[in-house]
Amino acid sequence: MAKLLILDMDGTLMDTSARFSECQRLYPNKKDFWNCFQSETYMGLDTPKANVITFAKSLIDNDTVVVVVSGRSEKQRTKTLEQLKTIGINANEVYLRKEKDFRKDYQFKAEIVSQLLQKYSPEEVVMLDDSDDVISHISSNFSIRVIDAKKL
Repeated sequence: MAKLLILDMDGTLMDTSARFSECQRLYPNKKDFWNCFQSETYMGLDTPKANVITFAKSLIDNDTVVVVVSGRSEKQRTKTLEQLKTIGINANEVYLRKEKDFRKDYQFKAEIVSQLLQKYSPEEVVMLDDSDDVISHISSNFSIRVIDAKKL
């Protein structure tokens, strides 16, 4: 196995600002807002981030395993898979949060990254994410290349 490419969804491959705004407008209460944002109801408002998608695709070759590791809820799996198909990213695996997983994004993603490194023993690993906390934590705890999607 030569390469492992780990991709985030919200803010990385997809611009979720319209969904965020709509859920915030409809549900000013924090709990109700998150229930809205973490459902499939308004995911149709998400738009592809073409520059990041093009960059991600440039990293993929025949020896690349592509894995999506997103803080999205399992309840969003169907729409997430549809979005990946629409943008032309064929993921070998997709990891989403279980229903009652309230850990910080960086904690959830670090656990999955650790599992992936053991599972695949890749020669090269690249991760694309837009969260400063995730980027900092993964960079500090793993010997992998983490690219800030905000800078692409």
